[in-house]
Amino acid sequence: MKTLEDYKAALLNQPSPHLREKLLGQAEADGYDAWALAEMAGVCAELWA
Repeated sequence: MKTLEDYKAALLNQPSPHLREKLLGQAEADGYDAWALAEMAGVCAELWA
């Protein structure tokens, strides 16, 4: 299982919004809670801003 930091780095390096959504879905499937997913989504929001 990837760490939270692994996911955040992957999200920062992923240019495709569709693939970022898949990464968030995989993190959820790996058992990350809502707080961790929100933190990861925050990384995505920074990219979209």
